[in-house]
Amino acid sequence: MELYKTQRSKGLEIVSVNVRNSAEEVAAFAREFGATFHVAPNRTPTDVARLYRLEATPTNVLIDREGNVAARLVGFDMARLERALIRLGIH
Repeated sequence: MELYKTQRSKGLEIVSVNVRNSAEEVAAFAREFGATFHVAPNRTPTDVARLYRLEATPTNVLIDREGNVAARLVGFDMARLERALIRLGIH
């Protein structure tokens, strides 16, 4: 993901959590697509979904440097993601 490559030095970290597939499938996905960010399976069917109040996938949850949820973006829209990162001082 180009965004991660260009913004990592500014403090961006990405943890992709898969709420549907097994750990083996998630690892295979990361290898196949050459993910350079963290890709993790959900430990139980609902732990991450419940913790971050996910109602749909994909959902991007942006967490600030203090550990607070700064934005919750349902669906994938690069322009919206970039605006949220700018507000966080990352992009």
